[in-house]
Amino acid sequence: MTTRIKIRNGLAICIALAVLTLGQSAQAADTTTSEWTGTTDTTWGTSTNWNPNTIPSTTVSAKFDTTFSNQPALDAARTAQGLWLATGVGQDVSITAASSRTLTITGTATLSGQTNAGIILDDSANHNLTIGTNVSVTLSNNTGFYVNNAGTLSLGGLNLNTKTLTLGGTNASGTTALTGVVSGTTGSIVVNTSGTVKLSASNTFTGGFTLTSGTVITSGSSNALGQGTLSLGGGILQLAHASTTSLSRNTTVTANAQITSDRSTSGNGFTYTFGTLSIGAQTLTIAGGTSVTGGTAGVTFGATTLTGNATFSTTNPAGGGTTVLTLGAVADGGSAFSLTKSGNGTLVLANANTYTGTTTISGGTLQLGSGATTGTLSTSSSIVDNGNLTINRSNAVTQGTDFSGSAITGTGSVTETGGGTLTLNVANSYIGGTTLLGPSTLAIGDNGALGSGTLTFSTNSGSTILASNGARSISNNVVLAINGIIGGANDLTISGSFTSSGALSRTLTVNNSAATTLSGNVYLAESDTARGLTINGTGAITISGVITNNAGANTVASNLTKSGANILTVTANNTYTGTTTISASGGTLEIANNGSTTTGKLANTSGITVNSGGTLLLSGSNTVNDRINNSATINLNGGTFNTGGLNEGPAGGAAGSTAAMGALTLTSGATIDFTSANSSNLLFASLTYTAGNAVTIAHWTGTQFVDSGAATNDRLLFISSTGLTDAQLASFQFTDDAGNLIGSGATEIAFNGYFELVPVPEPSTWGAAALAFLVVGYMGRKRFGKKAETLKL
Repeated sequence: MTTRIKIRNGLAICIALAVLTLGQSAQAADTTTSEWTGTTDTTWGTSTNWNPNTIPSTTVSAKFDTTFSNQPALDAARTAQGLWLATGVGQDVSITAASSRTLTITGTATLSGQTNAGIILDDSANHNLTIGTNVSVTLSNNTGFYVNNAGTLSLGGLNLNTKTLTLGGTNASGTTALTGVVSGTTGSIVVNTSGTVKLSASNTFTGGFTLTSGTVITSGSSNALGQGTLSLGGGILQLAHASTTSLSRNTTVTANAQITSDRSTSGNGFTYTFGTLSIGAQTLTIAGGTSVTGGTAGVTFGATTLTGNATFSTTNPAGGGTTVLTLGAVADGGSAFSLTKSGNGTLVLANANTYTGTTTISGGTLQLGSGATTGTLSTSSSIVDNGNLTINRSNAVTQGTDFSGSAITGTGSVTETGGGTLTLNVANSYIGGTTLLGPSTLAIGDNGALGSGTLTFSTNSGSTILASNGARSISNNVVLAINGIIGGANDLTISGSFTSSGALSRTLTVNNSAATTLSGNVYLAESDTARGLTINGTGAITISGVITNNAGANTVASNLTKSGANILTVTANNTYTGTTTISASGGTLEIANNGSTTTGKLANTSGITVNSGGTLLLSGSNTVNDRINNSATINLNGGTFNTGGLNEGPAGGAAGSTAAMGALTLTSGATIDFTSANSSNLLFASLTYTAGNAVTIAHWTGTQFVDSGAATNDRLLFISSTGLTDAQLASFQFTDDAGNLIGSGATEIAFNGYFELVPVPEPSTWGAAALAFLVVGYMGRKRFGKKAETLKL
């Protein structure tokens, strides 16, 4: 039994030893090292400074793992297989020289289990290694520098020769800083680290720079990445220079990677320029850096080739500003590869792009053009817009010519800017709305061209919408967040709501030579704040929707102003409670009523002012006598009130009416025009007249000095006496339908319980008028006398 136990124990020991041996063989054995002690002095070439008295060489590495007081200094050109900052080192290590020296690293060492090692930092105390003053490192083999602790490896100069240097490390806090010039005819650098690599000098190596993991930070020189190609296979390339910089590297993306557009100090962003770009089925992310607080954090590439379905993601800086990636002409070699834009920043395509795969905007903005006359997509590249598509060109851009003629789909929006004209001529189905940044033009070539979202005039006045290729009717809501224009030569109907928005009152200029109609509600303000809307221009416009204060509680009065030479016709029962103004030379405001008691009204306006050169016109049916708020003041400040032959008050001057307007104020040059149609009656609460030039009562029909009661008479009536003096009344001029003056001045008479102004006969006709009056009186008395005699008999 005892024998069996011994055998079993021996077998277990053997198995354990075998496992241990296998574990040791999995990690390559370290090559020969010599430990720096600095016992004698600082001289690298003194053997007694090394333990075991061996100066590093092509087959021996220098190891720093003790505490010493003398830092190593090169006394001549020296060679080491590698450098190792290992656990046990008591301080940072600095290798210098009194004059220019070269330290050649063969880089074939195995240190801490890492093969082909040139330099390794892995001491647990996170010390730093600096190869600095007057020392340049030269490579004689492909090798790697690895920072596996949280320390920093700093090199003042590096000659790659024709070799490839891998900068690696396993610690995210480890840093390699190449502060001096990196040279080498065809030498190259590969960064595959968990930490950070910094480059700042005007490097001259030409073999290329590859980033597969970790963070590379460039600053200082535009040649920080050398003068070869740039390959991004992962990691982050952070550009932190002091100004806009052209790095000029032709770039290939082989795996998902990021470029961060940053700066060395806090402030507005810079734009960094590269050479050509080749990218396959990867995502290239362009992010704004943490030091950017505003402006544009940009990256620009030249001609771009898609070798797969590529994604470009742009992320705006957290501190403010916008991240913009600009690509040169994008091609796919006829392979129909797609392009996807993601992130909240901007991608600019400002050239003739020929790739034919789908263009997808999943976030942020894809901008076509940069304010000049170029920037197109293949008409074969359909557009899925789940972000924002911006057209930024100064000339004409047409759907189906400059980009796909298929419907723009998605949940996103479309923006027109740059001063050009964008024509959308198919039934697009995007739902995020359309924005005009002035002064630009949007030509609507299909009733469904703007999708189903809101059309917004925004940022800088002067943008124009117009109907293209015939009459158009759109159902989109319209927001006037800045002054806007409706132009063109085709009928345009907008059946969605129309809102004057923002902190200021807005102006809509209508220059359309054809008919313009707003058939949806018109909101003079966006919220319960007093604002206003001015209608201006040379083209006629009809508002058949209800004009109201706002879309909210509708309790705060907002104002409507008519300006320009055109005619504004309102046909609904408008409910806004602010003022109505027709500006000087402000054209015509027409209140059109079709006979309904619920349409063609300014039912709640607090007052109407008509300035010189402006006209308030009534039109429609005479079956309605109450279009204007009964308490609204009417101020004819040199302007014209044209009755259109209709009543605004009791038909025939019938007694007892309360359907009057408020107080009438007349200034010199004012006109009340009864038109050539007869039987027009106006009733006001009172009259105030400011003396000056004549007031004209045009196209008046009636009897001088009296009201005969004829149904065909025109009447200017007041509920209370005018109180005008003879001198004031003398300033009123009545003219007939032929334009001939009737009498001289006016007088106030009583009629049906009202006060009426009628013309006074010329002095030359006073005698005949008096005689006629006496004759009428005499004949009346004679008839009365005969009547009395008959009764007496």
